[in-house]
Amino acid sequence: MTWALIVRWIIKNWRMVLWLGFAGLFAMLSLYAQAEHRKVIIITNARASDLAAWNVKANGYKQAIIQRDAVIASYQEQEAQYVAATKANRDALAKAQADSASAQAEFQRLQAIADKSNAGWSKAYSQRPDSCHAALAALATACPTIKEY
Repeated sequence: MTWALIVRWIIKNWRMVLWLGFAGLFAMLSLYAQAEHRKVIIITNARASDLAAWNVKANGYKQAIIQRDAVIASYQEQEAQYVAATKANRDALAKAQADSASAQAEFQRLQAIADKSNAGWSKAYSQRPDSCHAALAALATACPTIKEY
């Protein structure tokens, strides 16, 4: 077959050639669309697995946040207990200081009374009569085991 016969046949059957061209073009476009659709499915599956992995990570992060919030709540509760205990200790210390000051004042008052009484007794003891001295000397001779009277 020569080129002239081919050209003559194409001119004679131009409609068939046109339809064959359309069929070939449609076949090529179909194959291209199928390949692109395969890419979309592969990418979609990859993204779905990525999304699942991201959801697993996100849930892990949420659990970590929940645990940290629980730890923080525990620390805040301990801090509140510490503050309450510190306030109670401060109040007890203030009461103890007030009681101590009161007891010290009472002790000083009683000390002053004792000193006054002691001074009176010392004065009276130093001014005792001679008969008292003689009685004490006789007692010292009669009972040598008794001392400091």
